[in-house]
Amino acid sequence: MTAASQRTDRAAPSRSAPPCGRALASAGVLATLLAPFSLAAVRADVQGTAAPFAALLPLSELS
Repeated sequence: MTAASQRTDRAAPSRSAPPCGRALASAGVLATLLAPFSLAAVRADVQGTAAPFAALLPLSELS
């Protein structure tokens, strides 16, 4: 039984192999380039959510 399992382990590709360095670098570059766009989308979403409530507060009373 042990010999058969060892042969199977050697024949099967390793499932826990570390990812390729190029793939990690590409993912990092892609995430870095897309970060400003996602930040802008979040800011616009928050601004759009707060806009109806801003109409309830006149600016003259805040200053």
